Amino acid sequence: MKLSSEILFWLSWVIIPLVVEIIPSIGNFFLLLRKYLFKKKDAPLTGYPEISLIIPVYNSADTLKKCIRSIEESSYDSNHITIMLVDNGSRDRSFEVFQECQIEYPDLSMYWFSSNQGKSKALNKALFNCHGKYVMNIDSDGRLEKDALLNVVKRFESHPEIHCLTGTILTERDEIDATKKWSLRVLRKMEYIEYCHSFLAGRNYDSEKNRLFTISGAFSAFRKSAIMQTFMYNTDTICEDAHMTFQIKRRKKKVSYCENAIFYVSPIDDGNKLYTQRQRWQIGELEVYHLFFKNALGIHRMYKDSSFGTLLVDHTFAFPRLIWYFALIALTFFGYNLRTTLLALLLIYALYVLSAFLYYINISLFLKDYKEDKRYYMHKILYLFIYPFYNLYTFVLRFMGIINSIRREPSWKTYSFKDEMKIAGHIIKDDATNVLNIFKKKKPGLSRFVEPQNEDFDIAVMEIKSGRKKGNYMAYMFPQIEGMNKGYSAKVYSIRDIEEAREFVDDPVLGENLLRLTRTLYDSPTTDPVKIFGEADSARLKSSMTMFMKASPQHAVFKDVLDKFYGGQACGETLRLLERKEA
Repeated sequence: MKLSSEILFWLSWVIIPLVVEIIPSIGNFFLLLRKYLFKKKDAPLTGYPEISLIIPVYNSADTLKKCIRSIEESSYDSNHITIMLVDNGSRDRSFEVFQECQIEYPDLSMYWFSSNQGKSKALNKALFNCHGKYVMNIDSDGRLEKDALLNVVKRFESHPEIHCLTGTILTERDEIDATKKWSLRVLRKMEYIEYCHSFLAGRNYDSEKNRLFTISGAFSAFRKSAIMQTFMYNTDTICEDAHMTFQIKRRKKKVSYCENAIFYVSPIDDGNKLYTQRQRWQIGELEVYHLFFKNALGIHRMYKDSSFGTLLVDHTFAFPRLIWYFALIALTFFGYNLRTTLLALLLIYALYVLSAFLYYINISLFLKDYKEDKRYYMHKILYLFIYPFYNLYTFVLRFMGIINSIRREPSWKTYSFKDEMKIAGHIIKDDATNVLNIFKKKKPGLSRFVEPQNEDFDIAVMEIKSGRKKGNYMAYMFPQIEGMNKGYSAKVYSIRDIEEAREFVDDPVLGENLLRLTRTLYDSPTTDPVKIFGEADSARLKSSMTMFMKASPQHAVFKDVLDKFYGGQACGETLRLLERKEA
């Protein structure tokens, strides 16, 4: 009986890590080893096809010259490269840096386009103007390895069945080693190892199995004939690279990975940036899955579509994978032997370290021609013992992204961990105040708006004057009636009824701030609110103006804004909610 209980324990608590991650990693190791040993090299070029290189620019003055210099130093013939820089509303010296590069690198053919409608529309604008046989996108804050462009074109020319390629993204070694704070330096080294594993092992394997589900937005390449058959980059998602991958695969075009085309990016700034980055990736990935699979979900799709299979494994098992370790530890409080529990954890840890070492061998082989990167990576061998903990940490961040994708509307402006804690503090404080007010028979006050407005009011005025909102302050600068939106901010900052709306306008601070912002907006030269706020926040503004127009008709500016920006149309849903609350 004891033996069967022990067997059941080990089967229950080791099976998911073993089946979902460990066994596949062993299979990956042997497949990548076979690829390295037996794959034929790409044929040398007999000529240089024309390529168009698109670089989205946004406040890139500090990095743009390094990026352009890497193109100039590329082994690809610069006479066959056209560089298209698409500015997305920069406010720094990016254009001046572009002009300096024109003088410094006269052999490069460079063009500057202006677009103030987001990264996706900026990319689309460049695509309509490019003429190369191949189109490549790179970020302005990175640099190309000297043979990266050449190797991409060689891969395309050697494999006519490939229509889209993604390169290898690595972080800058020198910037990692120059990091003074030891904890950040360790985080950046772990990130370097993660990028090596994600690309040279993970995407490398997925490409061999023809199930690569997303290209890299930092460095991607297309046959122009293939990308022009798509609906271009989607403006309704923050993960436009994944959306483009799905479009190309749906047209039965092959998406592949070029392991010897390296693009270097700066390492992560800090843990807070890592949090927002992984949140954005996860939320964007789920957005794209929803766009493609919302009307076609079903377990049978796992066998028909490899991308859907990835979705099922990656997200269906997210919760059990996360709680596995914590639940295992909790078993000790229910009478399980502590020694057995610790042995199970140690076994899982050892298996993950084994998986990391197998990838270590694969990656070292694929970095053979990049001696500095290979040396740097191989010297990080001891970090493989803490890599499972880093992996668990990043998975927790991704899991939180899944939760946030359910609870809030997607936006390129993703909350940082500090923002999350601040919002959570407001919710706790507001809920506690509401409970106390119930006992005191008082209505909740407006104090919840004061602190965030004090922090962001000047920024809001400046951005509205400039004609483009970038901050995340709509909820408390232009609040809406309760019931219009869900999520953290809506719970804290919604106006409960028309009486509270009147109190808001009459408040000497909040009312004055609202009127000043609204007048600033009314004085804007544009009549299109989407240009200033984007589609989602434009709808929120309309709702807010409708509420305050009804609550405070003596202030004509609210109706004036509706007349100017919305043709005099009020928000119907806001009016219905106001009527319902007054009834």
